[in-house]
Amino acid sequence: MQGEVVAGGENWFLIRNNCVCDLYIQGELRTDDGVMITFAGHAYSRTTPEIRQAIFEGAPINGKDYAFRGVPFFETDDPHYSWLNEVVTMAVYDFTPVRVAVSVYAMR
Repeated sequence: MQGEVVAGGENWFLIRNNCVCDLYIQGELRTDDGVMITFAGHAYSRTTPEIRQAIFEGAPINGKDYAFRGVPFFETDDPHYSWLNEVVTMAVYDFTPVRVAVSVYAMR
């Protein structure tokens, strides 16, 4: 399944003084076949002070320099994707100043 997040969602990104990052997200995504799916999740990462400063400056971040993992939950009325309503997932986040790519894996 692939899709894009629809404008209008919300996210809160907090970088603590100890370089632990918290991400809270919620919104909707539209799959490549046009289905709308609601999501919400929470993620954590630990960075170095140098990576934290690069994030503050909007610099590109090398995915090898941090590990950002989270647990999103999904909800949809579409029968084809109804399995998402009943599964626990884990997400790997890769971000740049202009784009966030999320790979989600179902735990079965």
